[in-house]
Amino acid sequence: MQLPGVNPGRDFQIKESSDITSAREGDICTSCGGHLYEKKGIEVGHIFKLGYKYTEAMKVKVLDEKGKAVTPIMGCYGIGVNRTIAAIVEQNNDARGIIWPKSVSPFQVHLIGIAKKEEDIKAVDAVYESLLDAGIDVLYDDRKASPGFKFADADLIGIPVRITVGKSFFEKREFELKKRNEEEVVSVPEAQLLEEIRKYL
Repeated sequence: MQLPGVNPGRDFQIKESSDITSAREGDICTSCGGHLYEKKGIEVGHIFKLGYKYTEAMKVKVLDEKGKAVTPIMGCYGIGVNRTIAAIVEQNNDARGIIWPKSVSPFQVHLIGIAKKEEDIKAVDAVYESLLDAGIDVLYDDRKASPGFKFADADLIGIPVRITVGKSFFEKREFELKKRNEEEVVSVPEAQLLEEIRKYL
């Protein structure tokens, strides 16, 4: 109810005043008696009350509980993709970079080729194609850069599984497999590679 022209002090006396709009750490919950605590967070979605602005402009009508046509109050909500990604990265990282959860990683495997000879480069390319054919999403690092540089970038990007095709593969047909969230690097025979990837994923 609105009462135009009413002034506190002249028309009524304020007997008690309190801050009822801003919650603060330590405030007591009226339901359970516990104390409110503060924690940092990140907004990933939001809800807006738009009122009648658009429903009136578009002449939107709905029936109320009595069957009468009324103009509804409009609201909207949204989930921010960028904010969601930021929240995921904020929660999943270490000093070297991102650690993407398997469920939302942009790729499943980060393939690193360490090859100089033309035939070795072609062999790494063949591994890449075989992974794609098996339905694995692969980020392929075929740059002419040092292994250390590539490994550092792999940690920074944070794909769940890193597979290295290098000396061990050309000599013994073994891949080096490392999970981004673990320190251990394991050797995997060529015939078992897909099995190991799928087991982890």
